[in-house]
Amino acid sequence: MLKIVFIVLFILTELPFVFKFAKAYKECEIIRQTAIILIMLIDALIIFGLYKLTAFVIG
Repeated sequence: MLKIVFIVLFILTELPFVFKFAKAYKECEIIRQTAIILIMLIDALIIFGLYKLTAFVIG
């Protein structure tokens, strides 16, 4: 159950960045693409850390 909650949280936080990345890709903006990818990676690491911390506290 915990895994499903964090997967949904991950999808909801990453979805706007996917659309922004697609727009930047169409306009060939390399710097904006790189910035969006970095933000997405940081967001993924934060959510993964929260998942591990929650799993550690509960388990």
